[in-house]
Amino acid sequence: MVGKFNSQLSRPVAGNYSTNLCFIRSFTVASVLAHDRNRGREMGSRSSNLDQGEHYPVIRLSNTEDRLCRLVDRVAKSYEGKQGRKPIQLRIAGGWVRDKLLGLSCSDIDIGLESIMGYDFATLVADHLQGTSPHRKTIVRIASRPSKAKYLETATMFILGFSIDFVNLRSEVYDDPNRFPGEIVFGTPYEDAHHRDFTINALFYNIRTNQIEDYTGNGLKDLRDGWIRTPLKAFETFRQDPLRVLRGIRFASRFHFKLTEDVKQAIFDPRIRGLLEKMVSKERIRDEVDKMLIDDSGRSTAIQLLHELQLHGIIFAPPEISVLVNGVSAIDGEGGDIEDAFRLAWIMEWLIRINGRDATKQEDNGIVFHLEKDPGQEQLLKQTQGLAMTSHLHTVITTQPPHMDEAVTSTQEMNKSEQQAKKSLILSALLYPYHNMTATHGGKIWQVPSWIHKFSLKGHNKQVDITTKITTGIGDVKDAVNALSSSVPEDEGLARSERATMGILIRDIGSNKAVCKIWPSVFLFGLGVELLPKYTLLRRGILDEESKEIMTKYNMFLSKAEVYGIQDCFSWMPLVDGPSLGRVLRIPLGPAITPYLRTVMLWQLHHPEATKEECIDWILANPDKFRSRPFMEKSPVSDNPSEVVPHHEQ
Repeated sequence: MVGKFNSQLSRPVAGNYSTNLCFIRSFTVASVLAHDRNRGREMGSRSSNLDQGEHYPVIRLSNTEDRLCRLVDRVAKSYEGKQGRKPIQLRIAGGWVRDKLLGLSCSDIDIGLESIMGYDFATLVADHLQGTSPHRKTIVRIASRPSKAKYLETATMFILGFSIDFVNLRSEVYDDPNRFPGEIVFGTPYEDAHHRDFTINALFYNIRTNQIEDYTGNGLKDLRDGWIRTPLKAFETFRQDPLRVLRGIRFASRFHFKLTEDVKQAIFDPRIRGLLEKMVSKERIRDEVDKMLIDDSGRSTAIQLLHELQLHGIIFAPPEISVLVNGVSAIDGEGGDIEDAFRLAWIMEWLIRINGRDATKQEDNGIVFHLEKDPGQEQLLKQTQGLAMTSHLHTVITTQPPHMDEAVTSTQEMNKSEQQAKKSLILSALLYPYHNMTATHGGKIWQVPSWIHKFSLKGHNKQVDITTKITTGIGDVKDAVNALSSSVPEDEGLARSERATMGILIRDIGSNKAVCKIWPSVFLFGLGVELLPKYTLLRRGILDEESKEIMTKYNMFLSKAEVYGIQDCFSWMPLVDGPSLGRVLRIPLGPAITPYLRTVMLWQLHHPEATKEECIDWILANPDKFRSRPFMEKSPVSDNPSEVVPHHEQ
């Protein structure tokens, strides 16, 4: 049977959690193939759309995808051709099928196997490819970890630019809700589909027959109608792998779909929440959160769902004192209102958009995700975009050294930089309620937002350092902004003093060894925090005079940094480096010299035209400024730079 299947996906999203969103997408698929009714008999009495003869769309493969499918099918047929071996039916499963039907690109492919383990088949593929290439393909074998809700062994390899996961079809049996299987037997496509997370991810593409297979009977319908539904009862699906709670939120926000009532009720079940907290590895949770926060068009919805489903306290839980469990021996300070996390995240979304790329749409292969604009934010943007008071409010976190920004940094690198800044700012907002708390872990005192990012979310060191600088710089940034003059002082001495003061602060919060430029984003976050008391007005799109004055002050600092030429002073080297300073002062090298280098940099910022020789003259003429200090004490920014003059000027 050959026919034509046309479907228009156009749906406003229901439910108060996503009133800000509207998702419109259309796709047309043609040429529907008949189904192999023998497969229906293999499934026994359990019915599916497959054995009802309904029409299914056909996936159009790219040339590279077609080469990949022919390759693995060739390997399977070669294996089957040897006596006594069972046939290998290859099916691409999950996200690739979903994305192809939605017109999206996908370079990660899961291939399900009925009668052979994933690693064994990957080895066959590697053997086959070795005949055409001098280099053997690397296979990464990832073992199952039932205690962490990972039940299937996976073999991963890269072929033709695709990351391929080979895995046997799942067939878990849960006789006892409190017991998880330690062994997985080969399953059928029907069983595998019903043990997947959501119906839209339970579709198969049969490589040999070129057919779409929908064994849940709801996959294509939910993809068309925009529902996040589980193949089994939601409680059972989430019990098998509690991370699916976060995956459901991510898919709902990414595609602007709706969660079924069954899904929402299961998320609120205390048993599921307990399993999510205790059973799922922190790395898997981190990866899901990261994917939510880098999605411009879906991030606001994801955060709103985390709020309404009351998951903040699980995902971003503060530490508890337990040396044996988490290494925390003491906690100081009190947490703030958790609602402030979501209020601040909303404010940061607005501030990010003032001078950022349009976050209301994200294009991929011509597909456009439309974000129904938040009325409050849209009113605020009309009052703030393109104005002098917001001209320098940018999200900036760069990975290239300043001298390479114009010559080397590509558009892709700039987009990555902005994406990194957005993610860090929103994550810092979600951790903000704990910014006045510290935790003693292994003898080291941590700011609690940094501790959560490091130990609860298993953040990478570079990312944790960014979060630390953003959340700990609030007070210093506010003090600096409030102490700033409204314009560049006419008096040269005052202007030099202000330049030095600003420069030292920029150096303190500006960068780290892995990330070149952080400080503008720290200021943007400080602005968001100072606007937090105005949230109720801002949410209604009202920007009062006091809010405008606050924004003007922060913008003035960034604007003056440009005027003074100190935007990149965080990367400057002292005119007199450590070894030279040690020789001039006749002191040994070591950590104790750090505060002296800070004093040199303060003078250097005050005298931008000075030479190394002039700096040495000043050091020799002012030995009192280099007397013994406590280890790592910071030279206060309030040092009077007007008294810091070169020897030849005295």
